[in-house]
Amino acid sequence: MPEMITGKKTQQYSTEFKVKAVEWSHQAHRSVKSVAEALDIHPFMLSRWRREYREGKFTMKRVKKAPADAKKKIQEQDEIARLKRRVSELQEENDILKKFGYTDLMVDGAPSPHQSDTTLRWLIDRLRS
Repeated sequence: MPEMITGKKTQQYSTEFKVKAVEWSHQAHRSVKSVAEALDIHPFMLSRWRREYREGKFTMKRVKKAPADAKKKIQEQDEIARLKRRVSELQEENDILKKFGYTDLMVDGAPSPHQSDTTLRWLIDRLRS
């Protein structure tokens, strides 16, 4: 967690932290939302920092690296999202096969679906269309 200046009702983050967050959010494969979640801040706050950075309100040398723990958290989020997409694809394929009785199905004289994964892929593609 970054160093915070306390004494007021709201938290104040250091300029260095803000610049690191902004630089990290400008990377092509990062979204404001994912960076904000990794840094445990509200996306609106990060958007405001980005605007202030564009306007030149931060007078600090640009920093290219993101905090190590936040970078790891982003990588984990990316992996989780990828795995969720894959699970969704597999569930859809499974539902299609159940719906059309995969074990008994012969389509237009196609070879038995039990022969290969290529045949299974062909069958799923055909049923999706």
